[in-house]
Amino acid sequence: TGSYAPMAVSIGKDTRTLREVPHSVTVITRQQLDDQNITTVESALKNVTGVTVQRFDATGSYTQFIARGYAADVYQLDGLTVQTDANGIYFDLAAFDRVEVQRGAASLFSGAGEPGVTVNMARKRALTDFKADGALSLGSWNDRRVDLDVTGKLNEAGTLRGRAVGVVRKFDTYMDGIDDNKKQMFYGTLEADIADRTTLSVGATWQHVGTVLSRGLPTWSGGRLIDMPVSTMPVQAWNRQRLDSFSAFAELERRGLDDSLFKVTLRHVRRGNNAKYLDPSIPAADGTMNALSASAFEREDTDNSLDVYRSQP
Repeated sequence: TGSYAPMAVSIGKDTRTLREVPHSVTVITRQQLDDQNITTVESALKNVTGVTVQRFDATGSYTQFIARGYAADVYQLDGLTVQTDANGIYFDLAAFDRVEVQRGAASLFSGAGEPGVTVNMARKRALTDFKADGALSLGSWNDRRVDLDVTGKLNEAGTLRGRAVGVVRKFDTYMDGIDDNKKQMFYGTLEADIADRTTLSVGATWQHVGTVLSRGLPTWSGGRLIDMPVSTMPVQAWNRQRLDSFSAFAELERRGLDDSLFKVTLRHVRRGNNAKYLDPSIPAADGTMNALSASAFEREDTDNSLDVYRSQP
């Protein structure tokens, strides 16, 4: 829309004006994301009234968001609920048009969800008019980022449209040992008007993050912080973290002349996390302190969703 103040939201599968949603709603639009150079969900939610962002690691790969006393264990991709944990929401925002945040019970529009907050990430759609955007970002600590976004029609009639978005980023940090971090992301989608008022959309998002997992320094047995330079971080040469994520979807949408909507959506989301790291230990009740513990884990989470939805005025 080119605006910071949209008149409608798509939380709960269908588009509604803000006055039709009896909850507090905040939308971080594409214009705001671009103007403020916001590329992560963590940074976007820091702008939202009533939402607290809790970071668990040095680079922001482990983050939890809390509203109305509840930490969210799920989020939404285009209105479909996806399970998560503190490291579950790390898709780069270059692939999305906006982030919608509803404070209050998700069950009002979305069925299963959170009692405190719903975060919906609405993907970029393929457009008929040709458009190409690119950006080069340079920042402190060797932070380098390249963005590319291309969309347009793929046939003369404009009934077939496509969009491709790509991101490459590399960066260091001021913290010892947390260097040579990287991210690559690609998003592609096709939309076809297969009949009057009927659209079929397919697409996929792939992302790889390579970084170092570090959760900071331990404390003295009484809880007092250790007096060390801010750059000090207990990182070893073998510490690493690899975050791989993939999401694919197919969506069939038909709108009637009476403003009815029938939508069928399939979505597959897969997230992998592989890490070796040192963790600061919490002092025991007797005051004994084990400064650091070595840990390693490998996990993969998969969500498969089928949603059939009909709205009739």
